[in-house]
Amino acid sequence: MTNLPEVLLCGTANSSLATVIEGLKSKCQVTPLADLGGVVAQMREAEGRSCLLTPDVAHPGLLLELGGLLENFPEAVFILTPEGDIVWGNALAKTQLHLDENPPNGSPIRLFDAWHDAEIVGPDFCPLHTVLATGEPTETTIHVDDKTYFSMTVNILGAGRDKYLLAILRDTSARTIEQEKLNAIYQAGLELGDMQPDEILDLDTEERIELLKSRILHYTQDLLNFETVEVRLVDHQTKELRPLLAHGMQPSAEQRKLFAEAEQHGVTGFVAATGRSYLCEDTKVDPLYLEGAAGARSSLTVPLILHEQVLGTFNVESPETGAFSQTDLQFLELFCREVAVAINTLDLLMAEKSSVTVEYSNRMLCNLADPLDEILNDAAWIKDRCKDAGPELLERIGHVLEQTQMIRQRIQQGGECDTDSVRGADSESDARQLRSKRILVVSADHDTRQSAHAVLGKLGCIVETAHGGDEALLMARTFHYDFAICDTSFPDMGGTELYTKLKNYGKTRHILLMQGFGYDQNHTIPNCRQMGLRYTLYKPFIPKQVVEYLTKSLNGE
Repeated sequence: MTNLPEVLLCGTANSSLATVIEGLKSKCQVTPLADLGGVVAQMREAEGRSCLLTPDVAHPGLLLELGGLLENFPEAVFILTPEGDIVWGNALAKTQLHLDENPPNGSPIRLFDAWHDAEIVGPDFCPLHTVLATGEPTETTIHVDDKTYFSMTVNILGAGRDKYLLAILRDTSARTIEQEKLNAIYQAGLELGDMQPDEILDLDTEERIELLKSRILHYTQDLLNFETVEVRLVDHQTKELRPLLAHGMQPSAEQRKLFAEAEQHGVTGFVAATGRSYLCEDTKVDPLYLEGAAGARSSLTVPLILHEQVLGTFNVESPETGAFSQTDLQFLELFCREVAVAINTLDLLMAEKSSVTVEYSNRMLCNLADPLDEILNDAAWIKDRCKDAGPELLERIGHVLEQTQMIRQRIQQGGECDTDSVRGADSESDARQLRSKRILVVSADHDTRQSAHAVLGKLGCIVETAHGGDEALLMARTFHYDFAICDTSFPDMGGTELYTKLKNYGKTRHILLMQGFGYDQNHTIPNCRQMGLRYTLYKPFIPKQVVEYLTKSLNGE
């Protein structure tokens, strides 16, 4: 056992170093080593050793390490054998591999064996072999556990017999998890908006809304990890924020009336009014916060915006103060863009389904209009001719009339009152007054009768038609009508005569005449005006004019 200091000698001494080495031997214990790996291993085993590297093996990177400069390098640095055994690692490398907690028992540790269930996720699945084969550095990603990812760069260190690999690990967990979350939010947005017409075809309005709500809640909890959530939508006419989804909120908060106002309506009202997100760090001191979830100490509220229009708000809350970060805010804003698109998509699909239903109903009604009117006309004729028949026959005829009218009403109920073609708030209000009004349209022209069914049927009116004067009088004696709209002439009767007889029956409240843009050779319109005619419609029907004149007649104007 000697107390002389030990010097590790690596490499071949040339003539200029031979004298120095011989001088060291009298004062130091000189230990020759064959390669750099032996040097690193010996220095790792004991402190206080010095190292002399000859020019043929000295490497700038290793010299830096032997000087201690890499020990506190901010990234994990390893020196590996070509087989992947760890020769040396700096302080951060030992921490990341837990070598301080589980020191090696003398046998070499391979880098990829130091982790449990580590997985190389690419792009290079054999980085050590790639570097040795190509001589070029390579980079890949290693997935260690659910929340840990490393980017590893591998390069060659040394040459020939003394070839080693230099591996640098960078912890990319935060960046990788963030990217995965962004990808997941994008995928969630696709699935939120993936509501095909055939998927909602058999769902009523409530079921469609519940489908969307369940998807939003699922991704809010499983993807964003927010347990308490409230979504409200803006009624753009009243500015009221109506609840769409509430989970984990107090009943009083769910039922609270809020409006899109920057003051007096809490954080939700402020966000809806301004279109800006709001991070409430401490609910106890925040002047805007209104109690939502029981015991909530912080909240995050984001607007649902589509095409610069605020559709609603998305609010999450936590029992912890300062629970939400700027990253949470950014992720929620991204998610809310997808939610806004999904809500708009559902609205469009619902509108499309409603439009298709209305169109189908109106088309069917127009196609069946003439046959139904023929049945009504014939049944009314039979009833009129059988006044003296027994009560059973009259009852049966009445039943035919009722059922025929019911068929028409059932078909019409498949659609909705369409006031979109009538522009202006006053006209739309007027159109609603006409819903369910009974109208008799008298014209020998098939297109006019079809047009009446199409235009007036869309407004929710119950329309029946007659081909001429005699049929019109028969229908007017048999049924009650709110309006009669008649041509100015018929093959079997003049327009003035029909107008006079309909007024005398007294069962039709309002009578209007209609004419094409032609000459009124029988002067029907001037004659009828002397008897009280107020309004004349022009063919083809102009919806706005029809609504205006019918409602004015209805209101006695």
